[in-house]
Amino acid sequence: RSLAAQARRDLEALRQEASRLKARKDSLEEILSHRAYTAESVKRLFSALEHGQASNLKPVGVLADFVDVEAAYEKAAEEFLHEELEYVIVKDWPQAVAGIDFMRSDLDGRATFPVHPEPGEEVPAIPIPEPAIGPATGIVARLSEVLHMTNGLTHAPAALIPRLSRCFVAQDRAAAQRLATQYPDFYFLLNDGVCYHGHAVSGG
Repeated sequence: RSLAAQARRDLEALRQEASRLKARKDSLEEILSHRAYTAESVKRLFSALEHGQASNLKPVGVLADFVDVEAAYEKAAEEFLHEELEYVIVKDWPQAVAGIDFMRSDLDGRATFPVHPEPGEEVPAIPIPEPAIGPATGIVARLSEVLHMTNGLTHAPAALIPRLSRCFVAQDRAAAQRLATQYPDFYFLLNDGVCYHGHAVSGG
């Protein structure tokens, strides 16, 4: 009986883990599906590079390659940063200019080329009054606290993605709406990807 009870507990634990992994898989597949049709100009850029059409342009990768998000916030972060995740990271300003020139001359579309920061490089931030984090204010966390840069961008300055440094995860729509009008310089994001900013709400 003891062995049978233990087996039932183990089975239940495995079922819960399988359910968690399936939810994570579904979330990742949704994100990949979304990115598959939103990054056409970037896909054309990398396809052209693979065929040697811009030998002077050597990007480091897209921003999505450098981002690691806690599982609970993957969908929200992808919805909020969908444009930024397609930014094409380059090593210096001449590479950024080369990228723009190539997009204008040979490709149909637009792309953004952030410059890979030097170690220790920091951009001074302009102080803006911001809300406190906690149940009393309706803010769960800063998005930058649950999203981490990797692969060489670990110490990137916040100015590399300005919207990231000004985004908070809100506990519900009522809190997000209230905070957005009180703090119009910031973004208030929900777990489902809906975002409140000033007197506007975005999502889909």
